[in-house]
Amino acid sequence: MGISKFGAGIACTVMMLGFAGVAQADFVKTVSTEAQCTDQEGTVMDLNGVKHCLVPVISKEFQSMEYAGDLRGVTACDKANTRKTSIGDFCLIALEKKPVATKSITNTLTGMVKDEAEKAVKKEAKKKIMNTLGK
Repeated sequence: MGISKFGAGIACTVMMLGFAGVAQADFVKTVSTEAQCTDQEGTVMDLNGVKHCLVPVISKEFQSMEYAGDLRGVTACDKANTRKTSIGDFCLIALEKKPVATKSITNTLTGMVKDEAEKAVKKEAKKKIMNTLGK
């Protein structure tokens, strides 16, 4: 009979620790995908060609065990990305990197030099034609 009481005690302890672990896992520190954003009641939006998530920030006083599983949002946000509103704070998180321009500076400068050279050749040709017609 002593073994079953011991086993029951271990089972209860494991269940309590498991419950605490599950409750803690309900708070999300940040999001990195569209699915995570919408799961945390965030809004996915396109800003300047880059997808962002605007998600509520759960304030410190509501990050305790009694609120675990009831609130959606993130628990951490950089000050630069925090947007304060009359209904609470929101975090603006980039979900993807800003696309890099396909033209490099070298290609751009090379194109500019070619354009200027073509203009100079055309100007010189026009000058020669006008001189020839004028004679």
